[in-house]
Amino acid sequence: AEPILGELSLEGYLGFGELDWLVAGPEIGDRARPCDAEWMRRLRDEAAAASVPFFTKWLIDGVEHRALPA
Repeated sequence: AEPILGELSLEGYLGFGELDWLVAGPEIGDRARPCDAEWMRRLRDEAAAASVPFFTKWLIDGVEHRALPA
């Protein structure tokens, strides 16, 4: 789910064997468009609720999330 350029929900795909790993992050570079931290929190929380590993290079609320699939 990169780059996150707006609110996104993957709830319908998580936990049903559709996705076994969620990688998310904002656009980067000099002309990067903004990414709201709440968008990243929502994806993190959806992945956690479905027991799907969540990975991002960016800190969310000062915490690293770098889970890998089994």
